[in-house]
Amino acid sequence: MYSTSEFRNGLKILFNDAACIIVEFQHVKPGKGGAFVRTRMKNLKTGLILEHTFRSGEKVGKPDLQERNMQFLYASDDEFNFMDMDNYEQVQIGGEMLGDKVGYLGENQEVVMLFHGDYKDGGYPTAMRLFGEGTLQRLTFVWLMLTIQAGVFMVYTFNVYSNITIALSIALGVWAFLTSIKLLKKEFHLTDARGIFWKINAAFLGIIVLLSIDEYVKHHL
Repeated sequence: MYSTSEFRNGLKILFNDAACIIVEFQHVKPGKGGAFVRTRMKNLKTGLILEHTFRSGEKVGKPDLQERNMQFLYASDDEFNFMDMDNYEQVQIGGEMLGDKVGYLGENQEVVMLFHGDYKDGGYPTAMRLFGEGTLQRLTFVWLMLTIQAGVFMVYTFNVYSNITIALSIALGVWAFLTSIKLLKKEFHLTDARGIFWKINAAFLGIIVLLSIDEYVKHHL
């Protein structure tokens, strides 16, 4: 809770169950009667400017606000799809809520969004909500294993010229496999998956580069 003595420009408060930000306030002490605080605030959801007079010492709520790092993905009709950069969940937000900010959105643009309450209540069901974190970890592990298997299969389908290429490709495959095992640990969180994806992609790219070099050596040297 905030007291009127704590009011300042930019303070976010809960007023009539809506998250608002104070844009202007004035403490008034009349000759007769009690002191009061004349306040102008903006509704963070609608953008409307509100005016209200609080009694001096009156308390207001503190809104449950979350700042999330989001990436704009695409728009469908009047719905705008964003991905949470921390846990990769997708949220769908209506154009009327975004207002004129829609004109500043570009493909894959990263933005900081402010949510009041649980932002996960918005949008459509995501994989996290459908399967749960544990199941999603195992599904991700299986998907990565198939990716690694595809890389190894490429080595065997190519007529590899050098044993060094085979050895290095196997080493990259083993490294990728050991990295993927971290997904099965109980203490692992999917928010840490980005690093694993980078390593798996690096291993797969490494195998492709090795095979390309091997093909060049086989035909030109």
